[in-house]
Amino acid sequence: MRLIATTLLLGLISQPCFAQDDFDFSIFAKTEFNALDDQITSAGFEAIGYFNHTPFGIGVSSALGNASVTTERGYREDFIMLDTGFKFGYFSNVYAYAEFGVDLFELMFHDQRDTDYNNRSHITNYNSPDNEIDAYLGAAVGFHIDHFKLEAYTRYRQIDGNGWNIEDKHFTGMQVSFSF
Repeated sequence: MRLIATTLLLGLISQPCFAQDDFDFSIFAKTEFNALDDQITSAGFEAIGYFNHTPFGIGVSSALGNASVTTERGYREDFIMLDTGFKFGYFSNVYAYAEFGVDLFELMFHDQRDTDYNNRSHITNYNSPDNEIDAYLGAAVGFHIDHFKLEAYTRYRQIDGNGWNIEDKHFTGMQVSFSF
């Protein structure tokens, strides 16, 4: 519901700033990893609006993915996430942008990520004040040729659950997109 509201709000705000031909809509697949072999693989969409026929713009993206991460205690945590974020940057044939976002599933449901505790051999502290809404900050560079986009990005991710935090918070990745 919040995604729909955010998309509608972005559409209303952007009407005076963007002309009809100043939008780019893409579908994409991406994978990111870190030094501990943690991996997040996802697919989604993005919409970018350009300011006054310039390459500068803002965008919104959302991607459904599967994450497999290592906790500070050395355990693996696997979960589904819905990364949703905003991008600000220069979008031309060669482009660069900064981004921030959250795991929308955890924002909507305040996911506890400990529902399979009966299958674990470790003790989870259920009273832990951890489990903040997972979020990320990132930067990317890429190129756009016709309908094809390829980019490399780096992200700092805050991921945790009840009683655990992710060990390595720095991820790098690649994204392949097809734009309409």
